[in-house]
Amino acid sequence: MKPDFVYLLVAADGGSFKIGRSFAPARRAMWLPDQFDFVRSRHYRLYGRDARRLENALHFLFRHSRVERPKSDGSTEWFDISAFGPVVGFLAEHKALIGWDVCEPVTRQTLADYVATREALRAEVNAERRHAYAEQVTERAPVRPPSPQRRGPPPRRSWATI
Repeated sequence: MKPDFVYLLVAADGGSFKIGRSFAPARRAMWLPDQFDFVRSRHYRLYGRDARRLENALHFLFRHSRVERPKSDGSTEWFDISAFGPVVGFLAEHKALIGWDVCEPVTRQTLADYVATREALRAEVNAERRHAYAEQVTERAPVRPPSPQRRGPPPRRSWATI
């Protein structure tokens, strides 16, 4: 079963943090319009549907600390930084009950690894596509006699003949 993550992404300004869920938290952070403090940010690995349930539970339990953000992707999942410690404490205290097995920082290295992997996969897919296209072109290319073409530049016209 594919792991899922609940992440706590701390805003770069240090005033708020985002509680969310993703299969790839580093990739998710890249697509959000905000800048993050990756030293303080964390993600917790879970399996099954537990990540969605945990995310919803954290949103409910800490709803009093919600922060209004301008409308954008994930703008409703932001909380005041004063709740960050209690959220981390809650997750640590209930680790056995929740069932998360790894807590790691969402680091710049995680992002760099993701970007390198993504670029390598993209290059591989593009190479495969080019190869498949080249095969299709050679298979479909009809053998035709060369068409007669005019040699040299087009005839010159003078103003007098127009």
